[in-house]
Amino acid sequence: MFPLRDTISWSRFPAVVTALIALNVLIFVYQWSLGSAELQRFLMEHALVPRRYFVPSWGGEVGLSPTDVTPFLTNMFLHGGLLHIATNLWTLWIFGPALEDRLGSARFTALYLISGLAASLMHAVFNASSPIPAMRRHPSRHWEHQAPSPASLPPMRCAFLMPGSRSSR
Repeated sequence: MFPLRDTISWSRFPAVVTALIALNVLIFVYQWSLGSAELQRFLMEHALVPRRYFVPSWGGEVGLSPTDVTPFLTNMFLHGGLLHIATNLWTLWIFGPALEDRLGSARFTALYLISGLAASLMHAVFNASSPIPAMRRHPSRHWEHQAPSPASLPPMRCAFLMPGSRSSR
């Protein structure tokens, strides 16, 4: 299900949400304008590459400083394609204004940044040996999300909970 709107009203203009959306779009357009080699270097420097922190010698070999922690922040503003940025920003626009209204601009900004930093840290910890930037597709060449083939995914059990349905084990 894809949300079209929420039912919570807001009383003031969502300035932080609007600024975040504009910033994300500007960075995406910049990514889109880069050639393949430039984009690769940009992503290695600004996307989160966990291995640079957990295997410092590798980081030095590829020219990435293991002490530069800015990718924990900058990767929050990078997107791998149109579908990725569209769904992220749509969700931010649907739910962000009510949160910003209730929390205030400063606390909403803090929540956004702390949540993103926590997600970056968890990604790094659980993928410590990964030399792959958090996103690696060139936005201008991938108009749609390219999901992995089902054969390449590990077996998993999923349960879908719907209102009025019962979960069975």
